[in-house]
Amino acid sequence: MARILVVDDDADIRFVARLALKRGKHEVVLAEGGRAALAHLDTGAACDLILCDRMMPEMSGIETLVEVRKRADRAGTPFIFLTAKAQKEEVEEGLRLGATRYLTKPFEPRDLLAEVNGLVGTP
Repeated sequence: MARILVVDDDADIRFVARLALKRGKHEVVLAEGGRAALAHLDTGAACDLILCDRMMPEMSGIETLVEVRKRADRAGTPFIFLTAKAQKEEVEEGLRLGATRYLTKPFEPRDLLAEVNGLVGTP
């Protein structure tokens, strides 16, 4: 069982992601934004993968990714962006900054689970 941190300002996306990941036997922690996600990570809580919206108020997904990668203990944690906008330049920027994958919203729950399982293994 992997521990997945889902970061999205949209409650519906958090709900669908949580449901899909729970069906896959993963443990899920939800955060409404980048600051909440970083606060959770700063507690030292285990996290095997981060699933993060790219466009959020207060702190964008890119800003969240950059801050996560600054933390030595999180530098190698797989990081998947969820985004409604997947223009080539944006995808390239995210990958250059350390994102592992991109998933476009809306997504199929089974596709989300397959991406996660491909990175952390099947429980």
